[in-house]
Amino acid sequence: MSKKTILAVALGLTLAPVLTQACTGILVKSEDGKAVAARTMEFGFDVKSNIAIVPAGTEITSLVNDPKNTGLVYTAKYGFGGANALDKKMVVDGVNEKGLYFGAFYFSGLAKFAELTDENKSKAVSSEELGNYILGNFATVDEVIEGLKNIVVVGSYIDEIKTFAPFHYAVTDPSGRSIVIEYTEAGLQVHENKIGVVTNNPTYDWHIANLRNYIGLTPYNKEAVEINGVKITPTGEGSGLLGLPGDYTSPSRFVRAATFVNASLPSKTVDDAVFTAFHL
Repeated sequence: MSKKTILAVALGLTLAPVLTQACTGILVKSEDGKAVAARTMEFGFDVKSNIAIVPAGTEITSLVNDPKNTGLVYTAKYGFGGANALDKKMVVDGVNEKGLYFGAFYFSGLAKFAELTDENKSKAVSSEELGNYILGNFATVDEVIEGLKNIVVVGSYIDEIKTFAPFHYAVTDPSGRSIVIEYTEAGLQVHENKIGVVTNNPTYDWHIANLRNYIGLTPYNKEAVEINGVKITPTGEGSGLLGLPGDYTSPSRFVRAATFVNASLPSKTVDDAVFTAFHL
């Protein structure tokens, strides 16, 4: 497991929190063919995260937080590690020994998971445990997409938030290919994350459409214009980013992150990419 990848996963733990259920994930690629996934972790209460390490060969039982039921039982093909939450046996942000990254992001009001039944519980993985399943079993995004066809993701009630874990998920493999996984009323949706950004509500495709409202944003200052013979020049620096949203809503954070990722200088090496991710 690359130390640089572990460092990238840990970025979110180093950033100051904001009193909101909000997280922002970015992907920075380097010219030497590496990819760095980074995120913030901002929640309105202490999520009691610890670093969890799961060795290859560990038998994992899903629905571990449901005393009445046993879900999918499998043996981890790959070792993995990352941050858990609420002292539970779940990795909400982590990486496996093949360099596959997984991150869970809050998706309240839109997440819709299957109901647990006697017929499906042998294939059931709760929405809070999907990271265990993905990191323990797969090395590439293609494998993840195929693997999702073999399970049923169900909601699992969490006392601390008084609801099931309403997540959508980002997965990135060492090639830099990234996807966003969403379970909604429309069923399972897998989006190619070519922008390299994920936040929260609404759905990922909505965020991509919303970027059309901001295509005029640029890191370069605007040119002076002439109005009735009067030359009007920009006021100071940053005129190309006039209109960049500055609030903490999910759509605004998505636009801001996409703009900054697009405007960042090329990273020649993975070390440069880690440095860039910290600054973004």
